[in-house]
Amino acid sequence: MRAVRVRLAVQRRAAVRLWAWTALVVWMTSPLQLFLSHVDPASPAAAQAATPLYRYARYACALIPLAVLLHRREAAWRLARSAWPMLAFMAYAAASCAWSQDRAASLQGLLAGAPTLATAAALAVAFRPGRLAQVLLQALGAAALGSVAAVLLLPHFAIAGAHDVLGASAPGDWRGLYSHKNTLGHVAGLAVGALATRGGRLVHPPRLRWVALGAALACVVASRSASGLVLAAALPLLDQFSLRLRGPARLALAGFALAGLATAFAGRAMILAAGLGTRMSGRTAIWRAACDLVRRRKLSGWGLNYSVSPEVAARLTALFGVNHVHNALLDVVINLGGLGTILLVLAVASALAAASRPRRSSIAARQLLVLLTAGWLLSGLTEDMAVRADGPVALFGLCALFGLYGLRAGRASFRRPDFAFRPAWQAPLRPPRLRSAS
Repeated sequence: MRAVRVRLAVQRRAAVRLWAWTALVVWMTSPLQLFLSHVDPASPAAAQAATPLYRYARYACALIPLAVLLHRREAAWRLARSAWPMLAFMAYAAASCAWSQDRAASLQGLLAGAPTLATAAALAVAFRPGRLAQVLLQALGAAALGSVAAVLLLPHFAIAGAHDVLGASAPGDWRGLYSHKNTLGHVAGLAVGALATRGGRLVHPPRLRWVALGAALACVVASRSASGLVLAAALPLLDQFSLRLRGPARLALAGFALAGLATAFAGRAMILAAGLGTRMSGRTAIWRAACDLVRRRKLSGWGLNYSVSPEVAARLTALFGVNHVHNALLDVVINLGGLGTILLVLAVASALAAASRPRRSSIAARQLLVLLTAGWLLSGLTEDMAVRADGPVALFGLCALFGLYGLRAGRASFRRPDFAFRPAWQAPLRPPRLRSAS
């Protein structure tokens, strides 16, 4: 009986630890920005009197993952050696502040990115890949459930009103925990794809999975985000294709997927105009205007976060009524140039290569992390949230990438040997009996 009680206590502590990290991941996605900043969505002067309490609390909570990384220095070092392509990209992004055309925006991007990077790295250090995947699934489900709760309890902040001046939402569109309906749509689309395909083995109890999946579906529909609908439909299809294809066929699928993404980016104007109607085709004009910035600085770019600087935002707002470029790859090319884009592509390819030969016990985790990475890439085709460091899409994508790097770092690197004394009744194995010398 004592052994059973000890085992149950260990399981309870593990469950509490998982949910504590789930709450931390959800908080790092910057939920309830409008509510915590005392911003009235219907007031034009609301942004000037805002108090970004959520940002300060986010910096304070970043001390937790930093403490984990310092406490597990050996595991953090092994993860860093595995994730060196991503760290090289991060270092180049930080170095771009030296030639940035708006250093204030670049420094703000560095400050916003530090908690995101620390959280993703600490999560990969603190948990094995299976548990990390479970935390991400729980965080996606919690974000969907929290958005439904926000709609019910705080409708003035969670639902776009008739006189709303924040964003381009129509009256009645759900924002949920976030400040824009497209943000909620992308997060909910990721949640639908992940929970529908990979939630059965990683989310317990089963009723929690189905309730969270229902909330995510409601958020996708009520947010009226076209990209969220595409994510919710495309991710299960990608998952099924990856399961059925093996060996060279899977490599061929990956090649066709990359070629399709490249073709979609090159011919995005015709695709959006033909398939998504005038509502989405207006973004092609934004992309054409933003390409002028790319041509002027092709190699090094304009510096981190320059694409959301006041100068660029004012220009886009005057021309198109929006303040960002609505494409993650174009955003990276503007800010970091061709060199930064190459480093990012190598970092993502290295993470996917790290998961090419997982252990049998890590196959389910690998499949979910690859699926979330695919969702992160798809999200970047129509929005730049995938590379906004303080946003939820970027956080989930970076956590998935570091989880894939953790597969290559090795499970043994995340466990230190324990030499502490334990009573005999806690020993996992009985010592062998010694025969007498007679």
